[in-house]
Amino acid sequence: MFVGHSGKVADAEASFHGKYLKGMSLGQNVEDGMHVRFFCQPGKHAFLPAGRLFTLLPDWNEVCNAEAGSMGLLVMDLFEDTLSTTPELQKTVCRYIREHFSFQPTLQFEPKGLEDSLFCPWPQLKAEIPARIKKELARITEKKAAF
Repeated sequence: MFVGHSGKVADAEASFHGKYLKGMSLGQNVEDGMHVRFFCQPGKHAFLPAGRLFTLLPDWNEVCNAEAGSMGLLVMDLFEDTLSTTPELQKTVCRYIREHFSFQPTLQFEPKGLEDSLFCPWPQLKAEIPARIKKELARITEKKAAF
């Protein structure tokens, strides 16, 4: 988000699958000049300034149910020195996600604010991401026999 000299939002960007999109190009998602409203893609981590825009993606519905987890564990270049995967782990993660987190999207969105406690400096977050993933992977592989 970019703040102008007036203290009000002047511009904003939204992350969208490795790219950044102009978040205010529709001009409808700034509230009270101080808050930008974005919509999170169902089943994903991408953001757009209007929820209905997700229907422009050919697989917007399937990624939440039939295709949920199909990519398994994504290891970004940024974390390849601390995370790794195998074909067996990929199958396990895919199956776990599909069986525990698939859903039918409604495109009914609810506002969710971000509390200050969710923010931390980048070095802390960079260390925390692989630690959390490793913890979840251990939990998933321990429960593998149960599903």
